Amino acid sequence: KVTKKGKKVLTRSVKKYGYSTFYDMKISAKNVHQFDFSVIESITGAVFLFVTRPGKKLHSGNVYLSDAKGTGFSLNLEKVPFQSSYEFDFLEMESLEGVIIANSYDNNLKDSLVESQAGKKSKTVNRDINSGMKRKSYITFNRGGKWQSLTPPQYSSTGKRIICRLDDECSLHLHSLTSSKYPYPYSLSNAAGIIVGIGNVGKYLKYEDKKLNTYISRDGGLTWIEVIKGPHIVEFGDHGGLILLAPLYKLTDYILYTWNYGETWEAIKLPNKMQVDNIVIEPTSTSSKFIVFGEPNDEGIGIIVSMDFNELHENQCKGEQTPGQEGSDYEYWSPNDGRHGTPCFLGRKISYVRRKKNSPCFNGQDYETQQFIENC
Repeated sequence: KVTKKGKKVLTRSVKKYGYSTFYDMKISAKNVHQFDFSVIESITGAVFLFVTRPGKKLHSGNVYLSDAKGTGFSLNLEKVPFQSSYEFDFLEMESLEGVIIANSYDNNLKDSLVESQAGKKSKTVNRDINSGMKRKSYITFNRGGKWQSLTPPQYSSTGKRIICRLDDECSLHLHSLTSSKYPYPYSLSNAAGIIVGIGNVGKYLKYEDKKLNTYISRDGGLTWIEVIKGPHIVEFGDHGGLILLAPLYKLTDYILYTWNYGETWEAIKLPNKMQVDNIVIEPTSTSSKFIVFGEPNDEGIGIIVSMDFNELHENQCKGEQTPGQEGSDYEYWSPNDGRHGTPCFLGRKISYVRRKKNSPCFNGQDYETQQFIENC
C-alpha cells in the first residue's frame, strides 16, 4: 500500500493467539518491496520485529517496535547485525525489565565501508583486522523508547584513568549474539541489576583479544566497571552473589571469583593448567557448586573440575525481611535510567531486596528475589 504522503506501508496478516481472526500488520518503511522478518522474543510484553534490509549485501536489518495493539510497527533501531533468523545483536537483559543492549553499524558510514563482513575489502585507512566492521553499542532503559551510548568506566582494572567522553563519540562497546568468538552480555533474572560483558572503550567495537576487556555493571547497565584485562568466560551462582571468571582462549591455572559484585576478585587454583571451555551450574544459578570444563593441550583430552564454594562463608544471610536495617545482610536497591534525580524507572519506582555488597554470607538456594513497585 502507498499512503497519501507517498510512504510505503507494508502489510502482512498476523494471527492473534487463541483466535481465528487475522489482522493486517503495518510497517512504515521507505523503498521496500520485498522483505523478511522475524519476531524477536521479548520478556516485557512488547513486540519487536527484525526486518532484513533488501538489496544490501551487508548482514544487517532494522528493528521495529509495535504499538499497544501489536499491529502497527515503527522503526526503532537501524543496521543491526544478524547471522540467522534468531541471532541478532539485540539482547534483552534478564536482570532488569526494559533494559536492552544492541549493536548497530555506524549510520555515518556508507554501506560500502562496512560490507567487509560480506567478503568485500574495506575502503578505510584503518589497519585493524576488522576495520570495515564499524559497530557501536547502544542501550535503552525503557524498552526501546530512547537509545543511548553505554557510559564508559572511569578507571581501568589497573587503576589507570580512562580518557573517554561521550561528547567525543567515545563510549563502551560490547560483543553480542552474532560474535562467533566472544560471549554476549550475560544477566540473570534472579541477579537484579548485574550484567557482565566483553568489549572495549573507544569509537567502535574491537575484535582482537588484546584490545578487549571484561566489564561488569551493578546497576542494570547505567554505569560500568572494567574488572579485568582481556576476554573472560563468566558464570553466576548464589543468585548473582557469587560470580566466576576464567580467561578465554589461553591456558590458566586459576579461576577468579567475587562475592561482592566485582568490588574485589580472588583466585582459586585449579588442579591442572588448562584452557577453560565452559563453566556451568544448575539451571537456576542459585547453587554455589560449579563444573569447569577444559583442555590441557590440543590432543583432545578433556578435564572436568568440580568446585564447591559452600565453605567460602560459614554464615547464611540474615535479615531478608528487614532490608536496610542494622543487623540485616540485605538492602533495598532501586534502578534508574539516569534522567531523573529520583529512582524512577519505566514510570515506576522499583525496589529490589539485594544482599549488601560487603556482607560475607550466602543467599542460599531457597532465597527468592523480592521486589516492591509503586508509581512515580
